[in-house]
Amino acid sequence: MPELAVLAPLALLLLPLAVGLGLLDGWRAPGRRRRFGAALRGLLLCLLVLALARPVLRSTTPLPQSLHLVDVSDSIPPSEQARALAAVRAAAAAGGAHRLVLFAEDALLSPIDGQIEARAATLPGAGTDLDGGLALALAALPPTGAARLWLYSDGEATTPLSATTRAALEARGLAIDPVPLDPSSLAPPLISLSLPTAPLAPGATARLQVTVAGGPAGRTGTLTLRLDGDVKLQPVLQLAAGETRVLELDVEIPQNEDQGLISVEVELDGDRILGALRRRQAPVAWLVGSRAAELSVLSAALSAEGFQIRQILPGDLAEDGLADVDLVVLAGPPTAAGPGRPAALPPGFVAALDPYVRSGGGLLVTGGEFAYDQGGWDRSPLAALLPVRLDPQGEEEDATLTLIIALDKSGSMAQSAVATAGRTAADIGARMGTRSGGGSKIQVVARAAIAAVELLRPEDSVGVLGVDTKPTWAVPLQSAAQRVRVMDGILGIGAGGGGIFVYSALQEARSAFQRSQSRLRHLILFADTSDVGEQDDPVSGESALRLVGRMADEDGITLSVIGIGRDGDKDAAFLRELARRGKGRFVRTDSVNGLKTLFMAETERVLGEGLEETRPFRPQVVGAHPALAGVDLGRAPALGGMNRVLRQDRARTLLTGPDDRPLLAHWRLGLGQVAAWTADTGHRWARGWPAWEGSQRLWTQLARALARDEDGVADFILEREGEEVFFTRRGPDGLSQPSPGLRVVLEVGGQERLLDPIPDEPGRSRLRLAVPEGEAFRLAIQDDDGPLASLEGRGLPSPERRSQAVATAALNRLARTGTPAPDAPAPRPLARLLLGGPLPDRASDHGRRRGRLLTPCPAARP
Repeated sequence: MPELAVLAPLALLLLPLAVGLGLLDGWRAPGRRRRFGAALRGLLLCLLVLALARPVLRSTTPLPQSLHLVDVSDSIPPSEQARALAAVRAAAAAGGAHRLVLFAEDALLSPIDGQIEARAATLPGAGTDLDGGLALALAALPPTGAARLWLYSDGEATTPLSATTRAALEARGLAIDPVPLDPSSLAPPLISLSLPTAPLAPGATARLQVTVAGGPAGRTGTLTLRLDGDVKLQPVLQLAAGETRVLELDVEIPQNEDQGLISVEVELDGDRILGALRRRQAPVAWLVGSRAAELSVLSAALSAEGFQIRQILPGDLAEDGLADVDLVVLAGPPTAAGPGRPAALPPGFVAALDPYVRSGGGLLVTGGEFAYDQGGWDRSPLAALLPVRLDPQGEEEDATLTLIIALDKSGSMAQSAVATAGRTAADIGARMGTRSGGGSKIQVVARAAIAAVELLRPEDSVGVLGVDTKPTWAVPLQSAAQRVRVMDGILGIGAGGGGIFVYSALQEARSAFQRSQSRLRHLILFADTSDVGEQDDPVSGESALRLVGRMADEDGITLSVIGIGRDGDKDAAFLRELARRGKGRFVRTDSVNGLKTLFMAETERVLGEGLEETRPFRPQVVGAHPALAGVDLGRAPALGGMNRVLRQDRARTLLTGPDDRPLLAHWRLGLGQVAAWTADTGHRWARGWPAWEGSQRLWTQLARALARDEDGVADFILEREGEEVFFTRRGPDGLSQPSPGLRVVLEVGGQERLLDPIPDEPGRSRLRLAVPEGEAFRLAIQDDDGPLASLEGRGLPSPERRSQAVATAALNRLARTGTPAPDAPAPRPLARLLLGGPLPDRASDHGRRRGRLLTPCPAARP
């Protein structure tokens, strides 16, 4: 029901005076007509007094609560903040129940008065805590009753709505009407500047990333980049309206021996961003190798990066002098002398590499035909430093393999096998499915030989000799790709008579090997350890031992012996010496059940050695590392080969080649780092790489990452990401480890303060920087013995200032219908009713309209 109310009750005090004056005037007036006029004047006077008292008719239904949530963070221009606050004041003046919450990095409940701007200035504006603002708004509302919230914002929030706040909004049924505030007038042309955090040597190339914005109207101008006040680059930019572009600018670090900060200044259309680069003394790199071609590629790349290069031949190396070296590069030199090999690394120098790396030095090794197991690295202290595993141990060279298997088929090996000519590989495989101990010795040996042949590659060659009193080719030397034919020939071997004539078998195999073009030649001899005949040539008298020695030294033919029998057998010692002279292995078994394993292991040992040169390949990226940043390996030229190695436990494989073998691997060792590249740098396999633009970038970034830290301490890693710094402590095994008892000191403007690290993961913590824009700072990690690591730089502009446009989608997601609010008419002056009906009223219109804010300030409308 409507009720009558008086808005200015004090005016009613004049009513007795008006009545008295009317009566007095009527009493004095003579005649009825004059008294009527006096009464009319008194009545009008009373009506005037009642009008001054402002009588109104109003509804008893309560008005809905209106709560205004205004974003006053740094991303909202002052003009937009003023527009929003003016709209709030106008809405409050129009009537109704209104509350105001200001929010930025914090939130504040504010009266709607003339001090709103002063209160807004007290809130830190470097963030937009929308969740905190809405939580405070919900707390400010009564628990029941209709309500509506007006959200004035650009839609960008550093703290979005939490699940708790969303649930509270649902439960309250609160309607939200967004009012967009445009940040584009505040957005600067320069949004951000990203700089390398690692120290850079004089002459090195630094890549800077500058984010620029076209703004609401587009932008054409000249960007200026200065280092230490000197103009270095001035690219001309043309950006479309609303366009944001990331520029990558490469600039050379000035050739100055002074260490410290280099000021960086980027300017565009009067807007500036300041930063700093860290300059270190030029690092020293030793390039050690036997070929000038291998060293030239790395020398050119590292010289351009500002390294002081010294190229050294292995014969000129000394054991001392490594203390002042930041990076050692071994470009594929051998560590052991051998026929056809270049000069080997001195043992003293190889032994000195371990303490050099563990004290913080960097080591990069590259491959080649005289590197890794091809150069004897597997038998030197260098193997323990490598993030790859050499497989297997050996020194045979490899392009393709020629393998000859000589099988004892003397009478002691028993009966013949059934012919299997014309069968397929599947038929032979099925026949071999019988248990290993089934059939005669020769049948078991045949199955073992077939298992070894199946390991060969199509490009390899194989031959099989059956030997008793004379050698007979069961499988003449041929391509291993003819697997069915080879298997048929092996299964066709039958037992003969007498003992195995070793000298004749060796002579026959040597003649076949001499017709082969393979550089890797290996003979597997299977014999009964108690029945070996013809240990000397019956014609010349030359012993089989001497013949095997000549085959190894003159022809590069190696020999392994698999014996069946006991250690005490009469011919076991001879067969052992035969294998030693042939630079191979002697293995013995007294059971036929183990023959298959022995044949396969001996073949795998030979195949695993050496080089992978079967087909060109392109590197496959399998791990992240700073050395690979910006290197498009999809465009890299194909590599023609690599050294065969295996993955090392705890190491990180970054690139792989054929068969998932490591091409580039890395690990930390003590305070230093080691990387292994298993191809070469351009002499043999990577001939197309020196002309590829990504090659120099890969080598320079890898060298930068490996080189000794300027402080000589590499167990702490500091990385800056915007306003946060992450630091990681590495143990001797290269893994993260906890770091209790450390102090983190931030120095800004000569003032120091302690920071509390926030655990991010085991061994890794993060710190929140609060450094004014452009202000220089130094962050130091310390313990009781002094500083352990440090990071210098300058404060970045507030991320809030990077907002370029209204986040319309975000505001639309926030808009909510809520529970329908009952319309509650505002008080209506009684005079309007007397004059013929209600007049338009802003307050009641504000209570009815949805999605628009209608106030005396039209600029507040979306």
